[in-house]
Order: sequence, then C-alpha cells, then structure tokens
Amino acid sequence: MKYYKIVYGFNECDYLSITSDELHKAQVIAIEGGKAIFEEGFFNNRGNDVMRIVPDWHRVRGWNKGHKMTPLDEEDIQNLKEPYYKTLANSKLLAEFIIKENRRELLSMPASEAFKEVKLLQNTEHKQISEEVKKLADKFKHNDP
Repeated sequence: MKYYKIVYGFNECDYLSITSDELHKAQVIAIEGGKAIFEEGFFNNRGNDVMRIVPDWHRVRGWNKGHKMTPLDEEDIQNLKEPYYKTLANSKLLAEFIIKENRRELLSMPASEAFKEVKLLQNTEHKQISEEVKKLADKFKHNDP
C-alpha cells in the first residue's frame, strides 16, 4: 500500500495521511473544495486549505511525524519516488475524469476499483461507437453502384 498526505498547513504535522486508494478523492476536494471522510479521519477543504498532496515518506518508512529527514533518508526513498509520483499523476487524471464527466459515484470506490470502472465505461463507449461505424459502413456498402 502506498501512503500520501494532504498538507493543509505550514507546520510539519499539519497533514492528514491517506492511502493510494483514497488519492482520487483527495485530488477532487483539492480542486473543487468540499468535505470527505478518509480512513484517518474527516477533512474539510474550504477552498484553499489543501496546499499540496505528496507522498507520506514518514508513514512508508515508519518514521514518527516529527522526524527530520536526512540525506541518508533521501537516498533511502530515492527508488520509491518514480512509482509514487506515477500513482499521483494517475490519480489526478482519474479526478479530472470524475469532475469532467460528473461521475461522483466513483469517489465512493477505492481508486483501484474506480480505474476498472472507467476502463469498462471506455470499452463500452468504444463498442457503441464501433457498432455505429459498422452500421454506417454497411449503409454505404448497400448504396454502392
């Protein structure tokens, strides 16, 4: 499981830790504002409370919240950065899809399930388009001299 944090203040402990399955929900409330319930608790974004959403290296490595990272700690997490930031980027795409298509029901699902649902929706839409293209192609075949 990957862990991230919603940073809402300037102090080191001003954040709410979330899982990667809750990341799309955090992205949506960061963009639009609003309230959400996460595994770790309730969060209310009144518009600009979310300063950033970043990997929670402290939780990943088991460090306490007040631990100050050293250059050795930075080296320790270096190989984890790419997959964590890729997950963060994918969740942003999912959040943008949810907002654009007004698919709020996806927010109640874990991100892994929401991605499956989006793929299913896209495949269904693609099949519908393919059927329409086939009908159109058949129509032109029958009208050929």
